[in-house]
Amino acid sequence: MPFDAVTNRDTAQLVAYVCTDKGADVARSALELSGSESAALHGGGLSGAARLCSGTAQAQIVLNEI
Repeated sequence: MPFDAVTNRDTAQLVAYVCTDKGADVARSALELSGSESAALHGGGLSGAARLCSGTAQAQIVLNEI
């Protein structure tokens, strides 16, 4: 099944949830390469993603730091 068949066109391509400066550096690089906005970088790591991603899809790819 193609991914774009199940995602909304308004859904971001990539969001990142990190908990360290090193994780933020890696996430910024990934966001830059994907063409995503820096606003797609969030704190909280995996637990932050779990809190914010419940319900509707936030992105096609979620990058989490554990």
